[in-house]
Amino acid sequence: MQRRTFLATAATPSFFGPFGGSDGRQDDLERDDAGNPAPPDHIEVRDDREELLEFQPQLSYDHLPWDEAREAKSDVRGMYGWTAESTEHDVIAHYYWVRSNTQRSVLWYLGWDIDFKDAHFTDHEPIIVFRQPDKTIEEVWCSGGHHYGLRIDGDASNFVEDRVAGEQTHVVLAVARPHNHFFTPALSADGEYVQDFAEYGSWLETRETWYDNGRYSSTSYEAVENPFVFYDGDREHWWREDTRDAWLARNVWIPLGLSQGTDRDELAYE
Repeated sequence: MQRRTFLATAATPSFFGPFGGSDGRQDDLERDDAGNPAPPDHIEVRDDREELLEFQPQLSYDHLPWDEAREAKSDVRGMYGWTAESTEHDVIAHYYWVRSNTQRSVLWYLGWDIDFKDAHFTDHEPIIVFRQPDKTIEEVWCSGGHHYGLRIDGDASNFVEDRVAGEQTHVVLAVARPHNHFFTPALSADGEYVQDFAEYGSWLETRETWYDNGRYSSTSYEAVENPFVFYDGDREHWWREDTRDAWLARNVWIPLGLSQGTDRDELAYE
């Protein structure tokens, strides 16, 4: 799907609901007729399934007890991917979102029968795989805790070979509970493709519904629509800056070390 086609499709009123950009957002993205964001001019988008599967991340639950791993996998609704190419960059971005039914509060896991601001339904966690045209992985960015970025170099040990002969194109990411973010697993950890226990699909086909239902109400549109802001180092997290979620992540959750599996100094946190 090319960008012009994407904009024409996105402007179809039947796909969109009341999320029309009146929330004080500051960004440079174009809007369609419904007020929803579109990728910048330098980006072409597509959702070729076979290409996305060649670089699909694997998820690992080996660090969890058997019953918790089963619960975590049953909570996953699916993984949804798309691809972005930019005339301003020599890398290709494969962008995936893992959707879960719930995110429980860390307080609940500490034995307190309450849910705080970090608890909600339908959690969405991002993974971006940047690769060269020759299919060499350059780097991976993912949510490493409370939507702050975890950068993984393409030479790291947690990549495996499978769908591209001679190339380790699949990053293996451990899934943290209760927040569903990702961290680097042990060398012995095995990864799984999400379609072994949930749905795999196109993000371009589901994005309208997610915007319509307010799934990105606290998320930076630039972080959603332009993966290259992470490659350029222009962003360190996925939050919209003026949200309470962004404030809590920066001032409470991360300083207190409440990002299971990921140390503060591993995150793009300054």
